[in-house]
Amino acid sequence: MHGADSPLAPPPRESLKPPESLRLLLLLLVAALSATPGCSFIGSCARSLVRSWERATVLGFLREKYDHNGDGLIDRDEYGRDAEAFARLDRDGDGSIGPADFDRDVVPPADLVGPTLLVKTFGPEGADSISLAELERGFARLDRDRNGRFGREEFGSRQYRIAPVFAPDLFPWLVAGIDGDGDGAMSWSETADFFRRYDRDGNGRLATTERPLPGRPPRVGVIPPPEREPAPDFTLSRQVEGEAVTLSSFAGRRPVALVFGSFT
Repeated sequence: MHGADSPLAPPPRESLKPPESLRLLLLLLVAALSATPGCSFIGSCARSLVRSWERATVLGFLREKYDHNGDGLIDRDEYGRDAEAFARLDRDGDGSIGPADFDRDVVPPADLVGPTLLVKTFGPEGADSISLAELERGFARLDRDRNGRFGREEFGSRQYRIAPVFAPDLFPWLVAGIDGDGDGAMSWSETADFFRRYDRDGNGRLATTERPLPGRPPRVGVIPPPEREPAPDFTLSRQVEGEAVTLSSFAGRRPVALVFGSFT
């Protein structure tokens, strides 16, 4: 067999859909203008149009696959995946995935972007790591009203740009993993606590490459009881149907050995 009917013939190439073509053209245009002063308006327009593309393309795909009752929204039962995956798409937290969720920028995990944004916001230009003392000095320098909190207006007062004009709004990315009380700003105590939690190698510096670091080495030898950390509690089903074992049910009664592995 030859030609289009041959099983070996490559499938016909589909033309690029208009929304995707528009998005690529837009990003190329904004990239070309990113070095021009006063382009923040262009960056804002670019982000708005990219969100429109995402709403039309991504939400359309999700509706087609998961919106079983055809009401235009995808609830938790329809989505059928784990709660964390659902929460990443339910950006406004109203319990359903719909158009309003795609009017908001995606906020990546805190450990992925938080260290980099802290270093770039509060450290000197070009720095790739920062100590807690340097972070405190940078925080105090940008805390213009001296109220011990760092908000959106102060984020906009930085002396140098940390991303191209067409990048997403980075302030929500910065505060997402730091703003513990949900007031939309970062206190110094919240910021210092984030530093200590995400200094993975424990060297007293937060690096832009902190996430892939292996973390603190394990302690060797006998650990005094007051310094020991209990394992998180869990319940597992046994192979015998209807039976389960909960780790905490053994607490203080007899030693428990946890063996991690797999079987087929």
